[in-house]
Amino acid sequence: MTACITLATLAFLGAGTDSVPTSSLPDSTLDANRDWQPEARAPLPRLLDSTRAPATTVTVRGRRRASSSVGQSERALSGEALLSSRGGSLAEALERIPGVVSLKTGTVAKPMVNGLHSQRLVVVEDGIRLEGQSWGAEHAVESDPSRAERLTVIQGGSSVRHGQGAIGGVLVIDPAGADHEGFSGRWTGTVRSDGPIGGSSLHLTGPIPRMEGWAVGGTLALRAGGDRSFAEGTLPNTALREGSWSALLERKSESLEIQASHSVFWQHQGILSSSHVGNLSDLHTALAKGSPPDTAAWKWDVGRPDQKVRHDVSRLRLVADVGGWKWSALGGWQSDRRREWDLHRPIDSRLAALDLPELDYSLETATYDLEADPRWTGSWKWKAGTQGMRQENEYQGRAFVPNFRSQSAGAWSVLSLHRQTWSADAGARADVQSLDIWRRLGERVVHWENLWVSPSFALGWRWNPSSDLTLRSSLASGWRSPSAVELFADGLHHGVAAIEKGDSTLGAEQSVTAQASFSKVSTSLQIHGSVWVNRIQDFIFLRPDPTPRLTVRGAFPSFSYVSDVAWLSGADLSATVVLVRWMEFVASGSLLRARDGDDQPIAFVPSGRLRAGLDWIPLRQSERSFRAGPRVEWIPPTESVPADYAPAPRQAWLLGMEAFATWEPWSISVRGANLANSTWRDPSDRLRYFAPQSGRDLSLVISRNW
Repeated sequence: MTACITLATLAFLGAGTDSVPTSSLPDSTLDANRDWQPEARAPLPRLLDSTRAPATTVTVRGRRRASSSVGQSERALSGEALLSSRGGSLAEALERIPGVVSLKTGTVAKPMVNGLHSQRLVVVEDGIRLEGQSWGAEHAVESDPSRAERLTVIQGGSSVRHGQGAIGGVLVIDPAGADHEGFSGRWTGTVRSDGPIGGSSLHLTGPIPRMEGWAVGGTLALRAGGDRSFAEGTLPNTALREGSWSALLERKSESLEIQASHSVFWQHQGILSSSHVGNLSDLHTALAKGSPPDTAAWKWDVGRPDQKVRHDVSRLRLVADVGGWKWSALGGWQSDRRREWDLHRPIDSRLAALDLPELDYSLETATYDLEADPRWTGSWKWKAGTQGMRQENEYQGRAFVPNFRSQSAGAWSVLSLHRQTWSADAGARADVQSLDIWRRLGERVVHWENLWVSPSFALGWRWNPSSDLTLRSSLASGWRSPSAVELFADGLHHGVAAIEKGDSTLGAEQSVTAQASFSKVSTSLQIHGSVWVNRIQDFIFLRPDPTPRLTVRGAFPSFSYVSDVAWLSGADLSATVVLVRWMEFVASGSLLRARDGDDQPIAFVPSGRLRAGLDWIPLRQSERSFRAGPRVEWIPPTESVPADYAPAPRQAWLLGMEAFATWEPWSISVRGANLANSTWRDPSDRLRYFAPQSGRDLSLVISRNW
């Protein structure tokens, strides 16, 4: 049925034109919307906002990846750009892409694409949709960026391919694959001054001796740091411990590929202790000053309040060519356990001695993904697939997130047409999702259940009027069901130091996203720009309550989950201009406007950004290169949100620098952020009431390939 729908949508486009081989399509450095990735040795493309492709050759062992619509804007981070961001979080690495910022809660960060994050942004790692406790602003993506070979952000609604929740976009994390040709690897060491924070990662891969077609791979990474700081002192209890490991076994033949892998990510993160205030008087004082009185000294250890998380992912992938069809099957199992400790220990000394977490969640998820590609010859291409998920959450300790079971299934189909200078596609999808929740009310256990059924569609178009210019446009719909937290949260969310109240009457969000973009690449100019608008019906967000609340655990700001119509719109731009042979100008920026149904700004939405800099490039050889230059970033002032507990953040100017050198097989990156040690607050930070963002930070990354 879905194939018939998409065929009728596009049939008129194919009349009277001839097919074009793939090799005749333009090979733009920004043309990331291909559904294939070659296995070849070639320099990776340069990202436009101040990064350069590495001089060393890199083997791209990609597999056929589920692409977005040809009309959607995709931006990739790889090579030098990705290496320079080692030692930080995944969200910090992605900030190099215009339109992507970090949703920061103290020193915890998660990516936000065009103003949307968490359950409106799908994260796909090595083909598996990551499922963790993503409902909290301080719950970062459970993935180590040191494993990634390439990060891709698909901006705009992608619900047809990825299902419900992809109304803000998709983040695709591609780890390094197995090397079947010979033994290879990479070591990376990182040091950051703010903390300080140090880390190291190792990736090894190669064929199995005397076993043709078999290869293995593995990674190991560790990172640790002490309390972060700002211009006027220490951000107490912001120390970090983090690590990950993974193992991969792969067999390839002409018609069959089998891959099994397992990865583990763990983190122990402190939560800003100065955000927990004992009484209403001190809270009002803290909100007025922007920080409560705190005499804490710098510490290396993680103290209370804190959170520990461990995320396990197992994958089994089968890819087969049978009778002119390519079949891809992917099964996954995930286990996510998150434990959170409040600032104060229990009054009962026997309970305090046990040191049990106040919140303890165990989330287990099983997924499957089946895709069929008939390998049609000619201009027309068609793909179809099904996806399913079963998820269960159980808690111990204080009841903030109830026990729930979620099950979903969906089917999708995409039909595309490729011509000499243009391409178009159309897709349709149908999903069904159930949510069962069990809550304890007094002596009773109350069961709440709901079922949602919703379609999605996507239309995309791409035109290449010349070899160096690409124009795109897309129109897509999507949806997202309310989470268990948005429905039934009731009490202290200690990670953001706030009281939150859910609403069981909330309905599913429905979105329509329109996007247009252009890319121009020449020897002296690379520029990419996009404009977009997103209307979300029944948009769910936290609205500040009239007054804060006093509890037995202290005094906290209070928020309630509400829904309204939301309009989000914006523009993104990045450019690299070659001034002379040894000097380039780089710039990137984004604008964002978010309004509710009453034309009021929405709380905790980030402001726009503008970055600019110069690169001095005295050396550009194939195996040796060097560049360095200053950076400046402007963050405009934020509009006041009705009933907010503190004034809107003012504008900020941040100075930085970047330098990168390659002396094959070595690479070295040096970065400086907020070199003037400015005090500034991020409007998306849930803890901006109590502390500013981190201050001056210098980082060094050293890497060796073999």
